[in-house]
Amino acid sequence: VVVTLGELPFIRLRDGLGFTRDLTDEKTDLSFNTVVRLVQNQFSGTSILLDNRGLFANNVPIRHKNFTATDIAVYAWLLYRRCIGAGSVNYKSKDDQPNQAYAEELLTIYRKLYGDRGIKKMEDAIEDKGMTADYLRTHISRCNKALDSSFSRREVADKYIIHTTTTDGHVIYDLSDELLPEHISLPFSLA
Repeated sequence: VVVTLGELPFIRLRDGLGFTRDLTDEKTDLSFNTVVRLVQNQFSGTSILLDNRGLFANNVPIRHKNFTATDIAVYAWLLYRRCIGAGSVNYKSKDDQPNQAYAEELLTIYRKLYGDRGIKKMEDAIEDKGMTADYLRTHISRCNKALDSSFSRREVADKYIIHTTTTDGHVIYDLSDELLPEHISLPFSLA
């Protein structure tokens, strides 16, 4: 029997993956099969899941110390709008007039997610006058920080973050075009 040795290239993927938290956290003890599944999910397209366990992008948990229930509700609201074809959220950039329709939509999504727990604070902030762009901007910033910190590569996070565009005197908040309704799973009915 002749044994022939050959050199096999080793591909370092740790920094090339779109996520790091689950693979590099010293407190995390992941099985080999779990790591393989996470790596495969990384290259399997774009998907977002919100359920009672939290928010997941391609099965990667989205976490950040300042990611609140209201922030998740804002993100779910934008996901919901994408699913029903309602389009982007649009404010005049020089006129921060409250939008009552946006406020009602967000409150409805919050209630679907959390019931009446914590709703009073949100109602006080947006219900009477409507939702301002300033109110929304704070929560979008927190959503984007949580999404961005969950991935090591910006190009992967870009598939999930809320994009802000200023054009013709308007500020537009929208999700990536890659995030299609069939990639979105929400814990409530879209009807």
